[in-house]
Amino acid sequence: MIHYPVDNLAAWLAAHRVRVSIEQPVRGALYVGHSLGGLRCAALAAANRGTYVGIDPVPSTGGTTISSAALGDDHLGVVNDPRTHAMILRMAR
Repeated sequence: MIHYPVDNLAAWLAAHRVRVSIEQPVRGALYVGHSLGGLRCAALAAANRGTYVGIDPVPSTGGTTISSAALGDDHLGVVNDPRTHAMILRMAR
């Protein structure tokens, strides 16, 4: 994960007993990136055989995308949207 606002998501996941690392190469991990941080996460996922999820990525970075337009939320709010949290939690488990 890349820093704010994704670190808020990281704290929420940690509270739900999901092991979270910020900007660390972890083999086979689920990488979550938001906006421009998505490029780095996509690269980490590719280099470490992980799975990439982009939250409203700009520009598009491939992988699975959780779109703010689809959720009807704003660019920053989509990261903390309960639907985003639930989707990432399911994928992390």
